[in-house]
Amino acid sequence: AVNIENNGFTYAEYARQGFWELLVVSFFTLLILLGADAVMKRSGKRLAAFIVPSLFITVEVIVIIISAFKRLMLYQSTYGLTELRLYVAGFIIMLAVIFIVLAVKLILKKQHNFFAFSALLCLIIFIVSFNLLNSDKFIAQKNIDRFHRTGKIDTLYLGTLSEDAVPTVLSIYDELNDEDKIVIKDLMIKKKERLELWNKDWQGYNTSREKALEVLSQKF
Repeated sequence: AVNIENNGFTYAEYARQGFWELLVVSFFTLLILLGADAVMKRSGKRLAAFIVPSLFITVEVIVIIISAFKRLMLYQSTYGLTELRLYVAGFIIMLAVIFIVLAVKLILKKQHNFFAFSALLCLIIFIVSFNLLNSDKFIAQKNIDRFHRTGKIDTLYLGTLSEDAVPTVLSIYDELNDEDKIVIKDLMIKKKERLELWNKDWQGYNTSREKALEVLSQKF
């Protein structure tokens, strides 16, 4: 943290710089290694003189991935978790797995379709995982855990999360100071009013909304 401040960076700039550097390095590394591997295969010469340096470069990229992830975690631990930060963290993990697959491809001398299928599978798992994960509830819980550790919480952001997060957000309402309680109460009352309007139409029925409305009606 001291090094970040001494270099004139904000935490956001520090994390974003690491992420964009990672994207650029990853793109060109994949392009060069896959292209060179294809050329080697066509020439029938896939020598250790190519594989060893390629693996070394792959490991270096994985180190950059770890660095970018650590920057993001530092940013999250300082300012809390948001939907964007959650998705970026997932993407970085997916990218690390793709480069591990690339290393396996090079070592075992697999065909390009092995890498293409594995990369596609990683992407599918990434998308499905985030669809199955109740992201807003997860984000709310992580920020509440951070609140219990540090006493810091962004109530304005918590109040903007979807109905899935309402029961989790209200679980710490009584622990908040008066100012934060006002923020949460105002946002929750507005959310309650919207939910009541939605519930007037049976086509707008949703179990998460129904549960959120029930909790809000009991609290306010």
